[in-house]
Amino acid sequence: MPAINLTIEPDDVAAIRGLLLKMRAAELSELRRVQTQLSVYGDRRASMEGQPAAISARIELLTRLLDQIGQER
Repeated sequence: MPAINLTIEPDDVAAIRGLLLKMRAAELSELRRVQTQLSVYGDRRASMEGQPAAISARIELLTRLLDQIGQER
């Protein structure tokens, strides 16, 4: 799949960075919540076992986006 390039107006960079940071913080909170539930409830939460990996992948994506925005500054 070819790369996608987005054009961000210079005035919007700080706002977008803030939004990405909030999204990443929310994902980190969700990851901790899921990990706690898995550790407390164990087998009764078997349907949640794949969630930490999916959340971690989203956190990594947000981190890469933030890194890219930081490189453009």
